[in-house]
Amino acid sequence: MRRAYLVFGVFLVGLLVATQALERSLVVRAVSQPLYVGLVALAFLAAGSGLAWWLQGIGQQRTPAPGMRFEAQGQLLSAREKEVLELLAEGLSNQQLADRLHVSLSTVKTHLSNIYSKLGAQRRTDALAKARQLGLLRERAPVPRSEG
Repeated sequence: MRRAYLVFGVFLVGLLVATQALERSLVVRAVSQPLYVGLVALAFLAAGSGLAWWLQGIGQQRTPAPGMRFEAQGQLLSAREKEVLELLAEGLSNQQLADRLHVSLSTVKTHLSNIYSKLGAQRRTDALAKARQLGLLRERAPVPRSEG
């Protein structure tokens, strides 16, 4: 999303520079001011509409539809997010996840937020339940309990 804002910002700066260049050129002097203002407004309207269309396409690509099959939804999780999900299933805390993955606590929280969003979950237990339901977690052999 940050990339989209950056691209749009650069595009707007380009439009402003082009507008300034047109004002200084002979073209503006040959065209009436209301027509010039209308053309500039039309250019900015087209830029805004194009960006909205582009951002809507990006949002549709990243957000899973509620009825999406598990194969397609499983592909939405990156390899790192799947790794975090596996470790989450082991019951590790955020700090333990950060230590195990050799990343910052903030990075772990970002991964978890992305996982929750992609799975439509609100908390760890929801994410793990949905991941199990979708078959995203590897099956583990039960841990033998010592009887004593």
